[in-house]
Amino acid sequence: MSGGELNGGRRRKRWLTGLAAAVVLAASVPGPLAGQRLGSISGYSLTIPTASGSGDLSEGGLALLQQLRLMGRPALGSLSLEFAYQQNLQLRENLAAGLSGTVFVATSTKWLPLQWTIVDDDHVTWEHGFDRLALEAGGRAWDGTVGRQAISWATTLFLTPADPFAPFDPSDPFRAYRAGVDAARVRYYPGPLSEVDMVVRLADTDSGTAVTALARGRTTWGQTDVSAWAGLVFDRPGVALGATRSVGGLQLRGEISLRENPDSGTAAVRLAVGADNQIGRAHV
Repeated sequence: MSGGELNGGRRRKRWLTGLAAAVVLAASVPGPLAGQRLGSISGYSLTIPTASGSGDLSEGGLALLQQLRLMGRPALGSLSLEFAYQQNLQLRENLAAGLSGTVFVATSTKWLPLQWTIVDDDHVTWEHGFDRLALEAGGRAWDGTVGRQAISWATTLFLTPADPFAPFDPSDPFRAYRAGVDAARVRYYPGPLSEVDMVVRLADTDSGTAVTALARGRTTWGQTDVSAWAGLVFDRPGVALGATRSVGGLQLRGEISLRENPDSGTAAVRLAVGADNQIGRAHV
């Protein structure tokens, strides 16, 4: 390793340490200003051991995933800072035993440099970073958020084609929280059952920086919740509709999206419908 790379790594480590310390201190150290809400720090630890047998295409192996997440939301007056710091450590005897979809979402779609790799080799993958780091302010009928935040416009619970930010991923069954996206967001509430949501997101892709700029309206007509959005998704136009209605204890859901196919340039229509019901837990 060259001296420049070593110094660069030390600078990045110092910057990360300072940022993490500032976030934690903001959540845990009381200050003299009136209106400050410290809240609390919560989190979880997840351990998943796996084993795979030998087959025609791969050898057997053992793997262990250890995930740690710390979360908080300190506030000062109308301003609040949401953060979630996460570490993912994966140990494996064989590459075939590794768990897919349990580390951070690929950095190719991120904009803010908020996640880092400590070790990545045949037997160890150790990553850490911020899955949330967003500043929020609001008034009586609006709020705005900038930074890494969770945004979901899904109507259905599975196979969500109309969600341009956090579509359902069947290969990621162990994520307890939706991954954050780097965006600026403003929401306006014209009525108790209505919402106008505007989001601008920049993302690094293989072909350069892509822009997502969308506006979504949502309201309730009778017993039906309806929504629609339009704009650009990764530099390409798109529109979508969604609806939810309660019928006989069931939630009927459906959404449809119309977006330009990046390969052919033609329109691609995606549709999903579903029904679900919440079953209460029995108390023993």
